[in-house]
Amino acid sequence: MVVDSQMKRKFVLIKLDETRNWEHGDPAILAKAGRIFGLYVADLSVGVHCCELTRSYELNFVESQWEGTGKELSEEDREAVHDYVMEGDRDTPLVSYMHCSNVNALPVLDPKKGECFPPKEKGGAMIELGECDQDEDEVSDEDALEGMMEYVRTNGF
Repeated sequence: MVVDSQMKRKFVLIKLDETRNWEHGDPAILAKAGRIFGLYVADLSVGVHCCELTRSYELNFVESQWEGTGKELSEEDREAVHDYVMEGDRDTPLVSYMHCSNVNALPVLDPKKGECFPPKEKGGAMIELGECDQDEDEVSDEDALEGMMEYVRTNGF
């Protein structure tokens, strides 16, 4: 692991379009879900080298999110899609890696402007969650990461 000691912890939320990973699922439910995204939290101040020279970011899985198709769903249908996606999350690895250059090339969304999902032509996007002002001596890396993951879960990005 390589930590940039000159940089404060900088957390981002990465939204990756993982719809194709669900293509063997229930077609009736998937038709109602629209695009399905994996939500990951990453600390851009930390890079790792996964048996190669190219530096990567560690992506920590939070949950999956579905976009919908624009058609209004009944409460029963919304519940069925939600339950189906949450069930599928059980098989998602908790940690994965993505080259830094690929993450840095992702478009940045601004939820305050209503930008919640990556453009259809992009495979993903990021939302800047901010820098962690706490000193590493005050809060461990694990606690800071868990705090950001909980922040994402409770704020509905």
